[in-house]
Amino acid sequence: QQGQSQLDQKKLYNQNSEKMSDRIHTFGDMRNNAGNNNRGGRPAGGGSGPSGGQQGQSQPLIAGRISNPRNETFWDMLKFNFCPTFSIRSFIFIVSILDIVMYIATLAYDGVDKEGDFLEPTNKALDKFGQKDPYKMKHDPEQVYRWFMPMFLHEGLAHIMFNLISQMIFGFWFEALVGTVRVAAVYLVGGIGGILFSALVSNSNSVGASTAIFAILGGMLAWLLLNWFYLDPNIRCQMSCILIVVLLLNFLFTLGATNVDNYGHLGGLMTGFFVGLSVLKYPPGEINMFGLPIPQYQDPHANPDRKWEKYWQISGYVCSFMFYVGGFVLFYTVRHPDE
Repeated sequence: QQGQSQLDQKKLYNQNSEKMSDRIHTFGDMRNNAGNNNRGGRPAGGGSGPSGGQQGQSQPLIAGRISNPRNETFWDMLKFNFCPTFSIRSFIFIVSILDIVMYIATLAYDGVDKEGDFLEPTNKALDKFGQKDPYKMKHDPEQVYRWFMPMFLHEGLAHIMFNLISQMIFGFWFEALVGTVRVAAVYLVGGIGGILFSALVSNSNSVGASTAIFAILGGMLAWLLLNWFYLDPNIRCQMSCILIVVLLLNFLFTLGATNVDNYGHLGGLMTGFFVGLSVLKYPPGEINMFGLPIPQYQDPHANPDRKWEKYWQISGYVCSFMFYVGGFVLFYTVRHPDE
């Protein structure tokens, strides 16, 4: 009888444990299954209203697919917390690999600068691979590659690590949201715009993906502005606060630094915003990289006749055209960079 009693208690304990495990919800329970049996987790798309959630519940804009947390590896934890939308088929992943390859190539070409920072390529190697040099960019037409190669070069291990982390955190999320073509346009065109702006006002040589990263931040600002009335109010607040804090911290920490190209950062942010206004407006029924419709929150207080959105798009095209055409004309006619 005592043995039977212990067996019954063990069964009761196991049953209670199963019930408790069904009630506990963690980050792993956010796994998206297109709305079927979500067990209390949240879907990948977000927003409130008919297409974003039930009974006005605020939902996250994007949540990556993730396994049960009880079976997670350390890599799964890092991916979910820092890059939940990580994908090796994404544009950001390809660009990040290219950054690493170019960094290794510059080190292999001429070794390490013994007087520089840790694992810093020599100036000879960076110049050979196409760092921003306004004098050579103007007086040698064959070196047109200097308008885009600086985005893929870095001057030290700390430099490339910081840029890669920033690029992946913001880039993967943004690409999952707006698509590969759009994020590639903002990254590349905005990055070149940052180099152009820096070449117009500064004689210094520089390298780094920072111009393109700031272009992504500018594109995020444009996306937020264009789609303001389609976003859940909580998401508007979260994104606005994140962008403001990130931009303020970046400019405050780099203000006055002699080895940071702040003109390139500012130019990338500005041109990324212009390009973003041009290409980041969602048409109805847009599908994200998870194959799911992007949530559309309808603000009950918004004017349904949103002609101003078209005006913003038109202004984006006009400003982009004027900046690039005017910038290159000024550089090759009026600008006289020092050697």
